[in-house]
Amino acid sequence: MQISDLRKVAWSAPLFALALASLSCGGAGRTSPPPIGASSGTGYFFIADAPPAGTSVLKFEITLSGATLCPSVGSAGECQGTPQVSLLDSPLSLDLNGLQLGSAFLSSKSVQVGTYAGVRLTFSDYDLKVMLPDGTIQELTDSTVPLLASSLTPTFSSGLTVAANTSFGFLLDFNANNSIQSTATAVTGVSPVVKLVQLTLTAQQPIISMAARKGRVSSLTKTCTTDIGSFTLTDSLTGTAIANISFDSTTLIGEPTDATTDKDITCDTFANDQIVEVDIDARTNGQNSVEYFAHQIQLVGAATAARLQGTVFQVNTASEFVLFVEGQENLSTVPTGSFITVSFVPATVQFRIDAGDLPVVATDFATGNDLLAGQKLKLDVTAGSLFVATTGCKTVADLCTAGADSLRLKQTTLAGRVAGTNDPDFTIDTLPSILGTASFLRPLSADCLLCVAGTVQVSTSSATGFGSGLANVSSLAVNNIVEVRGLLIKNGFTGPGPVSGFPPILVAAQVRLQPQ
Repeated sequence: MQISDLRKVAWSAPLFALALASLSCGGAGRTSPPPIGASSGTGYFFIADAPPAGTSVLKFEITLSGATLCPSVGSAGECQGTPQVSLLDSPLSLDLNGLQLGSAFLSSKSVQVGTYAGVRLTFSDYDLKVMLPDGTIQELTDSTVPLLASSLTPTFSSGLTVAANTSFGFLLDFNANNSIQSTATAVTGVSPVVKLVQLTLTAQQPIISMAARKGRVSSLTKTCTTDIGSFTLTDSLTGTAIANISFDSTTLIGEPTDATTDKDITCDTFANDQIVEVDIDARTNGQNSVEYFAHQIQLVGAATAARLQGTVFQVNTASEFVLFVEGQENLSTVPTGSFITVSFVPATVQFRIDAGDLPVVATDFATGNDLLAGQKLKLDVTAGSLFVATTGCKTVADLCTAGADSLRLKQTTLAGRVAGTNDPDFTIDTLPSILGTASFLRPLSADCLLCVAGTVQVSTSSATGFGSGLANVSSLAVNNIVEVRGLLIKNGFTGPGPVSGFPPILVAAQVRLQPQ
């Protein structure tokens, strides 16, 4: 089994949101509601994922081959009754790591009125790569270890009723933690575990957040004197086009920590065919249809920019670290799942933070001594510096290398156990193995080459969103298993032992209980 690419991380709950409309894998679907009549309603469907605690999933990709809305479900999980509504027009390749604590829009469809019991799902072609607690990296694919169960039919808790001329929505909640089958020493296979979560569609209320959706811009209209406009984003994860995403003067356009003159995108330079990353809210309008609003728009890269994005796997020195690659721009020779040893010149490299509205300061990530295993980075690759070995870059020992001109800290997702609370903060342990374990000390930072981060302090603020019924930190209890997403800061951490330095801090954007 392989460790999932910790690639595109979004939040909203471990949910896949399918808003079924004419969805096609790799092609442009549509998000405008299909026509409905007296005998149908409009369904919006989403999807997301929950990360496992204790193990670092580096890569987890799987194909959703089929999804059918079933009026009734037989004893063996078969779809029964009529009408049976196909929610996919073609198989969909999913990056589950990209959906950790996040969700993605899949499509919207007109559905005949009636009551539906569940959704028949069929999966295939998975690719899993994980780091086990003892440091072993294990990789499984469908060709080496077939799916233990390729089909399942999760049901709605009390049935789904579709009424005429109304809208409804639900999420396919993929639980990676329970889907990965393992013993104390190895992963033995994958058996998908999914539940259905019905969404509440109340007029002019939020439905779901889709953070860090990456894709190509089209149908852009804008008035930059007032910073108002709309566009369509074709999501690179699902191939679905999310239409009529509006933005206004409250939308952060460009990297939020840059000076205005240093932004790589503004309203004036925002254009069709650009690849951007967008934080999107889905909400209902006065007519109870779904509309979309962009809170933040960032340029993924100029047409010729060479960039890598991924997770810090280990830190060798204050000017060299190993990146587990989860995405690339204009570097086609670097596949997802590669290990690249990155070096930089401390005096000239630029350090930046995708802060958004989180309470961090520039000095939280300003030198090579602030690098920590588990952080997510986007970096500009120095021209001509990339070296890809003929043996590939499947392991650190392959010694694939690159230079960096800039390092940008992005949000990380962690799962762990609540060890203690001190509102507005709390502490988690049982951390992913990329932060080391008692039996496997790792090079976590430049001054902590053989150590373990036994705990992480999670810091919440007014910018933190709580899910799964949590109101704030006081709603948490010791031993709760939680998922947190935010900026991972080294915070002076220097290594193993209760008095050898402060624990790392995760400045939280999202906190939720892990679904059981």
